[in-house]
Amino acid sequence: MRTPSPSPALVVLATLLPAITAACSGPPGPKSAPERIASIPRSALPGGKGTTLSVLTAGDPQGRPVLLVHGTPGSAKGWADWLLDPPPGFFFCAVDRPGYGDTAPQAAMTDIADQAAALAPLLDRLGRDGWGSGRPLVLGHSLGGPIAVLLALDWPERVGGLVVAAGSLDPALEEVHWVQPIARHPLVRWLVPDRLLTANEELLDLKAGLQRLAPRLPGLITPTVIVHGTLDDLVPFANVAYMRRAWERHSRLALRALDGVNHFLPWNSAGDLVAALRQVLAL
Repeated sequence: MRTPSPSPALVVLATLLPAITAACSGPPGPKSAPERIASIPRSALPGGKGTTLSVLTAGDPQGRPVLLVHGTPGSAKGWADWLLDPPPGFFFCAVDRPGYGDTAPQAAMTDIADQAAALAPLLDRLGRDGWGSGRPLVLGHSLGGPIAVLLALDWPERVGGLVVAAGSLDPALEEVHWVQPIARHPLVRWLVPDRLLTANEELLDLKAGLQRLAPRLPGLITPTVIVHGTLDDLVPFANVAYMRRAWERHSRLALRALDGVNHFLPWNSAGDLVAALRQVLAL
């Protein structure tokens, strides 16, 4: 009896999906139970660029506000363990970036400058009416790193401090897997989950966005702490050298190099990131 040949669609899916999944490596996810995560207060707020931003909030209503910006793929729920057990003295606001979670519209927004403009209204909301006190700090992880940097560059008077955690900043270090552009083909897109499509679109456009950002980096004046693991194989540690060169004249810059640590800092090095938030307040 002859074994039926697999359909061409399944062959394409079997080829593309593992490669795109690897290229868009997502976080390990929170350890907390789903029902506990569901208990975290969620709000919908008007954002920039025609967005409605979905945010999760928790912490001291009078503490220092912190905007948490996730990487790709991801969502505000990735910060759930932080939100369920917030350290004293902070009020956390975790946002679903455009294209993820419950933020609308659902379409990918691939330009990191547009992403920053979409999140910027949160800088005005934080620090008022029980959402913390004082100018907000911004913590960006992975692809959220350059978005956080853009927020500080474009609205320096509204950002009190910046933590760049495993941030992708060096355009020369951005590599595109050969299979990623194929996912843009109309006959292929329907095979790939929406979350991975969004991540793929962001990563395909990231290098160009970082090249546009590069000449602006020396203008950063916001107190900044870089946190990066030396064993990060997704966003190489060499990004740190690039940032230090760009910010060589930055008078309020600090580095926390985490020896033997990989890319997933919000989940394996939360204590170091909270320490960085406290450190940036002292710079």
